[in-house]
Amino acid sequence: MTTPLADHFRKVISSSVPLIAITTPDPAMTIANLLLVRPAELAHESYAVLQWDIVDGLSITAAEAQLSPRPDQLQSEDAKTELLKDQSAANAIKNLSMALSLARKLKPNTILFIHNAHRYLQDSAVVQAIWHLRDNFKSEGKTLVLLAPQLKLPIELSHDVILLDDPLPNREQLQCIISTQYINAKSSNASIPDPSPDHLEQTIDAVTGLSAFAAEQAVAMSFTSKGIYLPKLWEHKFQAIEQTPGLKIYRGTERFDDIGGVANIKEFLRSILNGRAKPGGVIFIDEIEKALAGANSTHGDNTGVSQEIHKQLLEYMQNEDATGIIMVGLPGTSKSMISKAAGKETGIPTIEFDLGAVKSSNVGASEHNMRQALKVIGTITNHAPLFLATCNSLHTLSPELRRRFRLGTFLFPLPSREEREAIWSIYLNKYNIPEEPGPLLDQPWTGAEIRQAVDIAWRMNLPLNKASQYIVPVSISAKDTIEQLYTQAHHALLCASYPGPFDKTRNTAAKPAPAGRRSRPLAAVQEGQA
Repeated sequence: MTTPLADHFRKVISSSVPLIAITTPDPAMTIANLLLVRPAELAHESYAVLQWDIVDGLSITAAEAQLSPRPDQLQSEDAKTELLKDQSAANAIKNLSMALSLARKLKPNTILFIHNAHRYLQDSAVVQAIWHLRDNFKSEGKTLVLLAPQLKLPIELSHDVILLDDPLPNREQLQCIISTQYINAKSSNASIPDPSPDHLEQTIDAVTGLSAFAAEQAVAMSFTSKGIYLPKLWEHKFQAIEQTPGLKIYRGTERFDDIGGVANIKEFLRSILNGRAKPGGVIFIDEIEKALAGANSTHGDNTGVSQEIHKQLLEYMQNEDATGIIMVGLPGTSKSMISKAAGKETGIPTIEFDLGAVKSSNVGASEHNMRQALKVIGTITNHAPLFLATCNSLHTLSPELRRRFRLGTFLFPLPSREEREAIWSIYLNKYNIPEEPGPLLDQPWTGAEIRQAVDIAWRMNLPLNKASQYIVPVSISAKDTIEQLYTQAHHALLCASYPGPFDKTRNTAAKPAPAGRRSRPLAAVQEGQA
């Protein structure tokens, strides 16, 4: 099966490009796929394929076993023997700069793969040795391939090395992997049924975003006598994805019905999630203004890391035509809960994207982590992510970033009396407390504060009015902040609670609640309003 990387590599071979670098999560699979291209380009010529790593030095690639046409043309062993014919060369070959110097003696039409090249590109001797190969390899049709999971070329090589990317496997490639695993499993247990088309599609969904090797292993470990057990496969996938810095799969089970109030944003999100451009996953960025602090200010991040992460996010959303929603409001007004529950509404994954965890003290690592995280996000969501970002203030967000979230910016105000009634009902039922909130229903509390009061009442076996004495509501502690936020949002932001722009003069008080007990118990809410 031809891949975009294979097509590029074919052009590289045809054009006698001497130096290339490939970022890949699975170098063994990349080599195997590329070697299937090489013989077709050299139908009437002998050629050699070698690899170098820090343990084995110069060796023959394991992938050569896949090469069947004209084995007499494959001269790798001869090339290695010729290069290492004296003992001094054999002893020096595990030093990369020495190995690259010796590589100038390789025969024409040789491919030399270098594993984990990113580990050595800070060494000036290695950089110089690579540069020395350029003209020699060009004239003799040889190719040096630098392999690495991440790669930032030094400036000395930036104009000489062609940088390519081996993407994570697409759905067609994953289907081949799954089919092969079914054949292997049925060879030892013929009673395993063939997958239905729907089950096969769900299995592909469950491994989308993994490297070929990781997908193969996850599928193999998820087989039962009845076929692939999808929950186990998803868990293997979650664990693999969470090895990517900054990414975590949200495993909560709450739905919108488990959240009181904010009816307008729930209705809007349901329409988006079930609309014509259905997202492939929800990407939740919490407190985005803190994560990107310094990216849009004169007194900001002097390392340039926040600016680079900000730039990459802008470019990704622009190039992928990705969009989303910004949710602004005080802490405890359900912004995070709505974001986390969105994926469960339509059965798509919710990925927590921690931009702070992307940052690293190692030079260049933060930029690589961001690129890798965005690459995984694109693959998992089938290049259809829905970004949901929360923040407490819009002041530090750049206009460019806000424009990328073109589905709107919603203000989450303090809940109205009607919304508070729904929130009280949810938490009193969750904690199995038979008491009514009474006068507390008129207190302008956030959902998080209501949950806090009920939790204290349950833990300390107190009546609600006693538990309320341990609550200092944000409506009092942050009164000035609320006024500033409401003034900024007045007719300028959409409202999460009711249709249309937020109106700070609107009377949102609901009619008095009818007497009687709460209407029905709701599903357990796994965490507080945030």
